[in-house]
Amino acid sequence: MERRNDGCDGGGKIKIGVCVMEKKVWCSPMEQILERLRAFGEFEIIIFGDKIILEDPIESWPLCDCLIAFYSAG
Repeated sequence: MERRNDGCDGGGKIKIGVCVMEKKVWCSPMEQILERLRAFGEFEIIIFGDKIILEDPIESWPLCDCLIAFYSAG
């Protein structure tokens, strides 16, 4: 049987990319969301910060199994 490399076969953590501006990463609601995800122990959190979001081409972004993106008009 071929081994999957997506974290769903028990072989590794599921990589969750969080696409959010850095000033929002450290606000209390975001910290609570990320802490709850980390508490499961099954997830690796990858923060896509300002430089990645604003300057890097999408093709060079870190690979992840799931991408969570937040938008704020403020």
